[in-house]
Amino acid sequence: MSLGEGSQVLKITGNSSVYQTLDWGQELVEQVTVVSAISGRPMVGWTVTWRNPDLGVVTSVTDYYGVARVRFIPTTSGPAELTATVGEGIYAQVLSFPFEMSQPREISALIIAQPGTYPGDEVEAQATIISTVSGLPLDNIEVMWEFDGVWLTPTPTDVDGNATVRFRLEASGSKVLTASVRGGEGGWDAAQLLFTVLEDEWVIEELTSTKPIIYQGEQVNAVAKVVTRRHGVAVEKAVVSWSFPSLELSPSNSDAQGFASVEFSPTQLGEYDLTASVSGVTPSSKTMAVKVLDPVTPDHATIQSFVASKNPCSPWEYVTVTASIISTLSKEPMPNREVFMSFDGGAYFPTKTDGAGKVSHTARLATSGSLRWDIKVQNLGGTSQHRQVVVIYK
Repeated sequence: MSLGEGSQVLKITGNSSVYQTLDWGQELVEQVTVVSAISGRPMVGWTVTWRNPDLGVVTSVTDYYGVARVRFIPTTSGPAELTATVGEGIYAQVLSFPFEMSQPREISALIIAQPGTYPGDEVEAQATIISTVSGLPLDNIEVMWEFDGVWLTPTPTDVDGNATVRFRLEASGSKVLTASVRGGEGGWDAAQLLFTVLEDEWVIEELTSTKPIIYQGEQVNAVAKVVTRRHGVAVEKAVVSWSFPSLELSPSNSDAQGFASVEFSPTQLGEYDLTASVSGVTPSSKTMAVKVLDPVTPDHATIQSFVASKNPCSPWEYVTVTASIISTLSKEPMPNREVFMSFDGGAYFPTKTDGAGKVSHTARLATSGSLRWDIKVQNLGGTSQHRQVVVIYK
């Protein structure tokens, strides 16, 4: 198509006011829109000529919307200009797109500025970015970081071309730190560091029990906490070994909070040491004292007998059950001693012995069947006793 003399009817527009700065190897993409200067409607099928020293001279044709596009990768660093022309002669419309192609860059050095060896240690790494052309450091260049398959927060270079990243080591093993930057001669440039994170030693930080003094027959429940030696981080699935005189205790594993527990019932009276330990290059252990007391105190009671006044018996006949409570030590009756009784399967209720160490309860049944009485005494150390009487009615 051509314009007739004196018939300037085209208008070309584009985003020419934006000054683009491209990374080396980055594609430049621009477009213009050609419309009628009279109606404002898109002009379809018009040829737009694009010029740039790296591009040369190329053409594209406007589409249904009056849009023509061009894309290419500049090969010369520094400020440049791309022009778009539509129309001919004095009626030609020209639009200019200024841009700048950055010099190709590279990672000249990747170092560990602050090393770390064990999980929990903080590491500081530094990458230096320079121009491949001049060799000078480049300021405000974004460096991407990846450690052990996880992307870290990107950091920019300073005036000396250095970008710094800090991160904390977690699991042990061989690790890779990768620094990468856009705009290398191949589009990207990357560097890697390989290092090994050693497994930290485990220690027993504490060993506690809610009840370090017990009566014989009761259970000891102890908890040990396993952490790393350097940073005190809880260790999961650590095997904790337990030892206590005259008993063989099984190992236990620590949970996510580092706690491992043990339960056992000492068999001997006296004070003994409970030890929790974890193995390693430097084994660690902690010890706590457990005191086992004799549960048979002056207040310790025994149910000597629990009998019914008549058994069996007839319907409507009253029956009295009587328990005799004596001291376990002296074998003498225990007056005013608290005991607990249950009648016919009901809840236990407290009652006390009389002056002769006895406690009674009376009831009757109107039909054939049975009545049941239960009685128990509670002593220190879990040495409670229980008796039962069942009376038959027929």
